[in-house]
Amino acid sequence: PAKNRVLLNLGGIANITYLPANCSPQDVIAFDTGPGNCISDHLCRTRDPGGPGYDVDGARALRGNADTKLELACLRHRYFRRKHPKSTDGPEMIAMFEQALQQSVLWMNLPLDDLVATAASITVHSIRDAILRLEKEEERSFATHHRIFHAIGSFVGTVQFVFFQCLAVALCILVCS
Repeated sequence: PAKNRVLLNLGGIANITYLPANCSPQDVIAFDTGPGNCISDHLCRTRDPGGPGYDVDGARALRGNADTKLELACLRHRYFRRKHPKSTDGPEMIAMFEQALQQSVLWMNLPLDDLVATAASITVHSIRDAILRLEKEEERSFATHHRIFHAIGSFVGTVQFVFFQCLAVALCILVCS
């Protein structure tokens, strides 16, 4: 590509592929950023066993209020401090969330909608943070080719579209500058 690009794949786990401008195959960087919808699906399956097992149309996340303290407790997990390349899986991210949840009685009693909103916010902010960290680590490429100009996403379903809307807001300074 003529400009820097980040490709985002959002499933149970979110991952990005960074394509520097005019890159060769060995310049490509790809890694998992953290949870996609694995935490919200887990919450829906375990806290509403009679329900559909996922956040239909992102309605719960949109109705809920993310708990920023719980989110920050999760984002302090060692996975998010590792440098790329790195890889994770759903069970590791779910365990991270459940361990953070156990730290406070207040968090354990949050309504399901707030828990799902928090899970969605963790996804958005872990992707944003990974892209910002990548930008810092790859400064020479960004300095040469002027930051990320194209962010391209791959997703299935409405709930993931909600993630992309939130991510667009979180990354506005990156995508637009």
